[in-house]
Amino acid sequence: MNGKQEKMTGVKGIFRRFAGWCVACPHAMLFFISVWLWAVFSYGDVLRMAREYSFFAFDRMLMSAVWEQPYGSLWIGGRAMLCLFAYPWLGGLAFSILLTLISWMIGALLRLPARWRWIQYLPAAGYLSVVVWMGFDAFVFREPGWLMGIPLCVALILALQLAFVRSFSHRSLCWPWMCQTDESRQVRQFLQVWGLLLPLAVAVYGGIARSDVRLTARLQRLMWEQKWDEMAKEAEAWNGSSRPVAAYHALALVRNGRLLEDLFRVRYDFKPLHLISRKGQPSEGREIYEADCNFHAGLIQSAFRNDMEQMTFDGIGTARLRRMIRYAVLRGEDNLALRYLYVLSRQPFEDKFTNRYQCMVQNPELFMKDVELQSIAAMQPLEDYFESAYMKPLFIGYYLGMRQAGCQTAHDVATAASLYARMLPLFCYRAAAYAREGHFPTVVADALGMIKASDPHAVSSFGGLDLPAARYVEFARTFAGTDTMEVYHRAIENYSSYLGYYPFYYYFGLPDPSLTQTDEKEEKGGVN
Repeated sequence: MNGKQEKMTGVKGIFRRFAGWCVACPHAMLFFISVWLWAVFSYGDVLRMAREYSFFAFDRMLMSAVWEQPYGSLWIGGRAMLCLFAYPWLGGLAFSILLTLISWMIGALLRLPARWRWIQYLPAAGYLSVVVWMGFDAFVFREPGWLMGIPLCVALILALQLAFVRSFSHRSLCWPWMCQTDESRQVRQFLQVWGLLLPLAVAVYGGIARSDVRLTARLQRLMWEQKWDEMAKEAEAWNGSSRPVAAYHALALVRNGRLLEDLFRVRYDFKPLHLISRKGQPSEGREIYEADCNFHAGLIQSAFRNDMEQMTFDGIGTARLRRMIRYAVLRGEDNLALRYLYVLSRQPFEDKFTNRYQCMVQNPELFMKDVELQSIAAMQPLEDYFESAYMKPLFIGYYLGMRQAGCQTAHDVATAASLYARMLPLFCYRAAAYAREGHFPTVVADALGMIKASDPHAVSSFGGLDLPAARYVEFARTFAGTDTMEVYHRAIENYSSYLGYYPFYYYFGLPDPSLTQTDEKEEKGGVN
C-alpha cells in the first residue's frame, strides 16, 4: 500500500513540476507547442515522406549498411526518431521536446539574463529553417537519418556539458521553474511572442519558398491512402509548377478515370527543383515519382528495376520495400513477397500493411478483390520489347509506342501520352476510337478543334461530331505576336483563363527558356 502511495506521489510530483514549468516558463511551453504544430500541420507530410526514404529496425543485420557508415550510430538514432513520423503527431511531439530541451540547455549553459533569453531559441529555429530551405535535398540523395540525428547529437553533447557544470562547477544554473524570478512582465510577454512566432515564421517561409516540396509530400500521402479525387484537387489548386506534382496529378487522374478530362489543369512550365543528384548536377526529380508512375501504368518489371537501382545506391527504403512487396504479389511470386514482408515487419508501425499483404499472399481471393491491384494488373503490357525501344520516361514512352491496349484505361493513357508529347498524327489515330463511340472527352475535343482550325481535312474522317474550333481561333488571336518571350510571359500571366485548355499547353507548356535546364544527357531522346 505504501509503495503504491509513493508511486502515485511520484507521478503527481512529475505533473506538478511540469505544471510549474508551464506557469514559470510559458515562452518555452509556447515554443514547444508551436514546433509541435509546425511538425504536424506545416511539415508533417514532408517528414513522413523522409521516413519513407528511410528504414529502421532493431535487427543489426538489416541495419549493417548504416552502422558501417561514418557516424553510423548517429544516423541509426536519427532513423529511429524519424520512424515515429508514421504518425506525424507522435514524431512531432518527440521532435518538439528535443528542440525545446536543446533551447533550454543553451540558455542554462550560457546563463543568459532575462532580456537576452530569446537568443536560446535561435539555434533550433535556424535548424528548422535549414531543413525547410534544403527541400528534397534533405533526404532524397542523402542519408535521411541526419534530419533527427543532428539535433539528437547536439542534445546529448549539451546534456553532458550540463551534467559536468552541475557536478563540478559552483556556477548556478537557471532551471526552467526558476525563470520567472528575473523576468519582468514586458520581457515575459516578449519571450512568449518570440517563442510562438519563430516556428510560425519558418512555416510561412516553407509555405512560400518550398510549397512544391510540401505539396509533393501531401500527394504521396494521399496516394498511399488511395484518395484519388482529393489528390487531383490538391494538385489543381496549386498555382506553381513542378514535375513531381504534374506526375502525381496524372497518376491520380488515371486512377479516378478523369485523365482525358482534367489532365492539363495543372501548369507544365516546369521550374527547376531544389534537388542535386549524386553526380552533383541539378536533378529534375524523376527519382521521386518514376517508380510510382511506372507501377500505376502497369509497367511492373520496370518499376521493380527502378526500386532495385535506388536500393543499390541508398539501401533499404520503406516506400521502396512496400512497392516491391506489391510487385511480388502482382507477379505471383509468393515466396519473394513473404521475404520482403518479413523485412518490412521489422520496422515499427508497419503491422497494418504487412498483415494485409501477408493475408493476401496466403489467400489469393483477397488479391482478386483488391480494386487497385486488379486495375494495375489489367494495364500490364501485351507486347514484349526491351525498354530501350521506348522513349524516356517509360510510363510515357511505352504508351506512345503501344500498339494494342489491354483495357480502356490503357487506351486513355496512350491518347494522353500522345497529347503530352505533341504527337498530333499519332493522337488522331488514337482519337478515332472515341469518334466511333460518338463522344469526345474534353481534352480530345479541344485538341481536335485546334487541328480542325489549322487543317480541316486532317479531321474530316470524324464526320459531323462537334469540334470546338471557334474557341481556338479566339485563343490564337489573343496570343498573336512576333516576340516569343513576350507572348510566353503574357500567356503565363493569363494561365487561369485557359485552365485545362489543351492548345494552351501545346504552345506554352514548355519550360521557361530563361530558366536553367536539367542535364541534357538525361533529357536526350526523352519526352519533356
